[in-house]
Amino acid sequence: MCGDDGLAEVAQMLTMAGMGLGAVLASVVSDRYGRKVVQVGSHIAIFLTGIGVAFVPNYTVLIVLRFISGALQQVQALLTNMIG
Repeated sequence: MCGDDGLAEVAQMLTMAGMGLGAVLASVVSDRYGRKVVQVGSHIAIFLTGIGVAFVPNYTVLIVLRFISGALQQVQALLTNMIG
């Protein structure tokens, strides 16, 4: 990111923080709305978030999308193990 190594570390840290939040919320949300609905929704959302990350206009939007992406990745990982 424009030669500033600290910004890359912050983006990675927020991705990992998003994964932590996703791990906490995945089972609660899936129990409330159903595992299949949450699984499909998270796949669509991670696809859209990935496209958004590719075309971010600034660093702030990047780290927000990386945080959301991390949470969605963890939801997918946990629900894949629960479903089958």
